[in-house]
Amino acid sequence: MREIKFRAWDKLNNKIINNIHNTMHIPGNGLNPGIAATFGYWLDNKKRYEIMQYTGLKDKNEKEIYEGDLLTDKHNIFEVFFSEGSYLVRHIDNNGFLSGDDLCCYNNDIEIIGNIYENQELING
Repeated sequence: MREIKFRAWDKLNNKIINNIHNTMHIPGNGLNPGIAATFGYWLDNKKRYEIMQYTGLKDKNEKEIYEGDLLTDKHNIFEVFFSEGSYLVRHIDNNGFLSGDDLCCYNNDIEIIGNIYENQELING
């Protein structure tokens, strides 16, 4: 059974917030002291946060693979996404699709090289 984990992209501050659990403390910014947030907080604030779930897989360096991650097998770049109950990878160069099972097959060779939020240059060119 895979571990259920989430992270979020904070659109306001342009940064990844790792390890979102049922409750966590959101640090203050000097103007406010921060708040204790429940998971519902993240879901209720979709305009500010993009939630990404852990796929249950790791890359060749044992880094956890999440939705929105960009992967490479040294020849291609793939984007991880969730659709119709499965984690899939999309080949960035030609928009072809490979199934989540194919992602498992690449597991020994793939490496996380970024994500769709912080590394747009990998997607656009």
